[in-house]
Amino acid sequence: MNIREKKLEIAKHLKAKHGEKEALNLASQIIEIDPTSRSGKHEYVDQIMKWVETGKVILPEDYETARSSTRSFFKMKKYLPILRGKSIEDFNSPGDIRKLINSGKKKTKKRNRIESFDYLGSKDEYSLYKVEEEHKEAFCKLIQDTEWCVKDPKFFDEYGAPFYYLSKENSSHGLLHLRSSEFRDVYDDSFSTQEAVPLKDWLRECLGSDFIARECSYLYYLMQPKEILETKALCNIAAYAKEVIRGRWAEAEGLILGKAELACHDSKNKKSAFNNCKSILCEAASAAYYYAKEVIKGRWLEAEEIIGKNPSAAYLYAKEIIKGRWPEAEETISTVAGCAFVYAKEVVKGRWPAGEKTISTVAGCAFVYAKEVVKGRWPAGEKAISENTWISHDYQQFVYERKKYGTKPEDKGNAFRKIPEKYRISTYFICNKGSSA
Repeated sequence: MNIREKKLEIAKHLKAKHGEKEALNLASQIIEIDPTSRSGKHEYVDQIMKWVETGKVILPEDYETARSSTRSFFKMKKYLPILRGKSIEDFNSPGDIRKLINSGKKKTKKRNRIESFDYLGSKDEYSLYKVEEEHKEAFCKLIQDTEWCVKDPKFFDEYGAPFYYLSKENSSHGLLHLRSSEFRDVYDDSFSTQEAVPLKDWLRECLGSDFIARECSYLYYLMQPKEILETKALCNIAAYAKEVIRGRWAEAEGLILGKAELACHDSKNKKSAFNNCKSILCEAASAAYYYAKEVIKGRWLEAEEIIGKNPSAAYLYAKEIIKGRWPEAEETISTVAGCAFVYAKEVVKGRWPAGEKTISTVAGCAFVYAKEVVKGRWPAGEKAISENTWISHDYQQFVYERKKYGTKPEDKGNAFRKIPEKYRISTYFICNKGSSA
């Protein structure tokens, strides 16, 4: 497949989330990051897309980092022993590539010159420094061996000083930026909470009044218990219980249950506040599911009514905690096509009539339901499928190959090129003729 065709294929995948123009821009950058694209192989594209979709790579600021990491892997995998037998799918982020490559090289220590920065304090082998605007040139030179995008003066200015530079044994170790609520390791991955939590009190002492809890929501693990409760950010509070409290936390449980109960009450009595209450209920259900899974590690009976009001949380609770069907929540799950499909596939493990009406209204869900659950033609979903050209083509290929070979297609690309002219099934035929499956 040539570069233009691959670009359009990637853009098609990203269009729903990013819009047509942005999808094409992202597709171009993804292809440029992949060192195999010039030869038309595009071996790394799927994994790079996964990094983008999961937030491991944020474009355009992480473009150079991702491009450098994939090219290093491509060049070194043949002669660096630690990379032999590895594929790009083995890495969850570009930072993971750099970590492995660096661990396979002979390490040499060098003392970084950081005397010009504002020294804030030390604990054991850690030291913290404040980097202001006047330190830009020295700082950008110092961190050239890291994956931080702010080593480029352009992004230094875009983020804006101050930055808080964490060194370990006189080497770059972490970078904290309060304005964007980000804490990154040298590979530009999120800084390990397991390492940050023991340093919490020392870091807060060094940061002093610069750390304002309500403005640093993503740095919840650096907050004190009272501060995190005051934010009323339920998902962060649930994560705080897991990572900082490391056990059940009565105050957090009361807040999750109480906020959800208040939202239910308000939604019944104030029609104008319905959407806001719905959003709060969604947050409470997600937090309750996470708390049950990660903290209680089992069913949380008091919260099941709340969890059962959100389709996504209810599906996950059934799959991960109940590990089976959850009849009390099935009516809710059936209201969202995507949730109904995965519930049928992964929990019911077969056709689920109660959710089919909803699934049949969304082209993508109808197609995968036919392919992975019905495992054959599904006339009920063909009306929605016929309204999307690309999905309709894929569905026709699937139906054709099922009929001809009795198996699902292995190759998902260029559907119509794979089907002989006389065997092509028109959208009209699929929607209006033939026997039901």
